[in-house]
Amino acid sequence: MADFWWKNSKESKGMQWKSWKYLCKPKREGGLSFKDMEKFHLALLGKQVWRLLTKPDTLVAHVFKAQYFQHTTILNANLGARPSYAWRSLHDATKLIRLGARAVIGNGENTSLWEDPWIEEKPAKSLVSSRLVHSHQQNTLSGCSRVKDFLAPDGREWNIKLLRLVLSEEDIRKIQTIRP
Repeated sequence: MADFWWKNSKESKGMQWKSWKYLCKPKREGGLSFKDMEKFHLALLGKQVWRLLTKPDTLVAHVFKAQYFQHTTILNANLGARPSYAWRSLHDATKLIRLGARAVIGNGENTSLWEDPWIEEKPAKSLVSSRLVHSHQQNTLSGCSRVKDFLAPDGREWNIKLLRLVLSEEDIRKIQTIRP
């Protein structure tokens, strides 16, 4: 890009009169309002990651899932041993998406307690720890893997008894601010 703006012939190296940072400033601040191409590129890749998240039935989503994140979501996927250029680029953009993404609970059937970011923080997070549970209560908890398992039978309120049995008071406080 700099060659285009500052070179005047193929033989000369050209002189960069202003830094790229200056050229990206808005015109009202004395710049030329160029887009920061790196940030713009990352934003476009983030859009593609979002599309893979929200439209998992597309062909490209199936291909990437089969190759790179078979047993998890794109947000939790590892880079892998020999990633393609496209996957490496998308993987970089997942960091950007993770900063702002949060699962909407709804009925809680599609939200994993331990993998999906659903607890309201910035950035949102999933549950990472639980309390030590007595052996006679483990049967109750063995089936808890989705957010719906922490909801009361009517699905409109949290099952406070179960939350207190499993989670810390801090996590319970955060969860109670979320309306299912």
